[in-house]
Amino acid sequence: MLKEIYLESYRHRDNSCFFVNFFIDCLQAMVVTTLYPNKKYDDIYENYNEREPFPDTKYETNKEYKTYGFYRFLEDEERNENNPFHDAFKKMQAHMRFINTKSAHTNELGQQKQFELETIKFEPKYKSENKPGKGKHIIYLLAANTHYASFYNDISEEVNETGATVHTFSHPGTAASQGKVKEYNDLLNASISMVYNLINNQKIAPEDIILQGYCFSSSIAYDTKRFFKKNHNINFQVILNSGFTSFTDAIYDEISNYFCFFPDLIKKLINSILQITGWFICIGKSINGCNDYFKGITPFEMNLIHENDKTITNSCLSKVIENNIETLDSNQDIYFLNKNNRLSILPKYIENSDDETIPEQKKEKISDKKFNSHFTKLYKLGVNGKNTYASLINKFLLLDKKVSNTRNSISSKRHYKSLR
Repeated sequence: MLKEIYLESYRHRDNSCFFVNFFIDCLQAMVVTTLYPNKKYDDIYENYNEREPFPDTKYETNKEYKTYGFYRFLEDEERNENNPFHDAFKKMQAHMRFINTKSAHTNELGQQKQFELETIKFEPKYKSENKPGKGKHIIYLLAANTHYASFYNDISEEVNETGATVHTFSHPGTAASQGKVKEYNDLLNASISMVYNLINNQKIAPEDIILQGYCFSSSIAYDTKRFFKKNHNINFQVILNSGFTSFTDAIYDEISNYFCFFPDLIKKLINSILQITGWFICIGKSINGCNDYFKGITPFEMNLIHENDKTITNSCLSKVIENNIETLDSNQDIYFLNKNNRLSILPKYIENSDDETIPEQKKEKISDKKFNSHFTKLYKLGVNGKNTYASLINKFLLLDKKVSNTRNSISSKRHYKSLR
């Protein structure tokens, strides 16, 4: 059993005056409102709580309301063939549970606040011995300002194709999760608590746990990996979908579409704001003495790139891979997984972009020059006619088995070559 450690807030309010704290609070609120607004998503399950045969059911807490509605929702989706997620839940089963986590912030006694996190476990309805992911547990870290209900079809395809069990959760302050996101460490603590729960409570072996992040949450996945490597000497595999080198670079990508003057000055300003608000994130560069950064050249790291991604451009992690892969032989599996992994829309989904987001996004034709594939789910993307899970993710899971006995020793190209 691992001793549970959680990150604390980067701020010590006692050391600053009221006006400084107020100014930082305002900047922090601006960042949080953009990325992780406190939404309850009550509209997702409210219809299921009002139907027969329990129209007069009283809910004492938001937790009871969401739990009851969730299982009624599952029943209805499985029963009604016309429902949007009927096919998804034909292939997987889902369970809701609540786990304890801690805020990065302290209470009046100086103790970190503890609260409950709403988590969902998805597992194959019909288990197969031949799937590469059998026995694996993937923690799916969702993009900013999203809810797991947007990903049912995507998760169903991952569960079905790989045979793995997928775990996800509602961000603090959203849906039935308690707490509140104020800074990046609050999100990291939620991810860290998921790992502790799997290892300590569900007795899952660390080598069977994989962290998968999408967009902003790629950084959460990688920093969770860093945390456990530093504090427990555990080296997790990570799958980074549309990850960025640093949050500063990603924001500048957006700004540069409208304003491209004084780039160095703008980057410094962005950097300063992110640092004082607790949102400075960097996974793809060696910066501030951090040597444990993404290289994309080991069996523990996989980066997925969307063709025609107009959100993550110059800040894409592929730039890092190109800089680190100079001497790696082109016939090696790890080269293939990290170099030839640009995902394009599969032909059968060519008509529309993903329309499963909450709130609904405008449908766009793939042929439209303005189409941005960044928001397209992995099951609609792939290589050589196969979706991402059937092709690249399964190869990644098989690669892990080749090096399972040396998980904590592989850290460079030289070490990996010696295994072959």
